[in-house]
Amino acid sequence: MRQRILRPVKKLAVMLGVMPKTTAWKKWLKRVVFGGLVEMPAEIGPQITPVPSIIMSPWIESLL
Repeated sequence: MRQRILRPVKKLAVMLGVMPKTTAWKKWLKRVVFGGLVEMPAEIGPQITPVPSIIMSPWIESLL
């Protein structure tokens, strides 16, 4: 959902020439728009809950 909103905004910013030229300013802008980085664990252990698998329709399963 957020990508559907931000993609046209970014395209408009590029067309208007207001996108930052340097990597440092691009990083700053991303931090403002998307927020800070999410801390990830160094290793995946048993405390991490597995993501449930995607339920596929029968016609997709037949293709596999």
